[in-house]
Amino acid sequence: MSSLTDVGPRFGLDDDELRTLGLDRANRIRTLRLLVVIAPHLRNLLDRLYASDGVTTQQAALLGVVRELGTPSLGAAARVLGTSHQNVKQLVAVLERKGLLRVAVDPSDRRVRRLETTAENRRYWARRDPDDHARLLTLFADLDAVEAEHLFRSLVRVFERLKALGESDAL
Repeated sequence: MSSLTDVGPRFGLDDDELRTLGLDRANRIRTLRLLVVIAPHLRNLLDRLYASDGVTTQQAALLGVVRELGTPSLGAAARVLGTSHQNVKQLVAVLERKGLLRVAVDPSDRRVRRLETTAENRRYWARRDPDDHARLLTLFADLDAVEAEHLFRSLVRVFERLKALGESDAL
């Protein structure tokens, strides 16, 4: 293990824990703890960004999931967002009132409700995205292209593992 004198932010790990874990495992624990610390900051930032339109970060996340998945069921959207079916239903109700999302009956199974974005949703993001992208890219200004790609690919792998663990309820 490298020197304990310059390991960077410890995120609660003391010298004994660092020695026991080793730097590689300690970095993995510290990364998880860092993500937990970063998450509310990102949510607050995005809530402020969308506030003028009356859209929350959770609503925007659901719209992004629907755009990514096409026409997911409520349950599929809930699984990707790591939340409950009931929470997604509440988000859907608000987004339907705003004209950004619609619920359609699945033609092959009438019990299943499918989520679809609307033309208004596409217009909304087309209007917002250029300014939002410019503002949000400043968060990654200190990363070069290789670091940004590595961060993205690494987080996707962690997300895939997290989804798999969530489906099995085994950690």
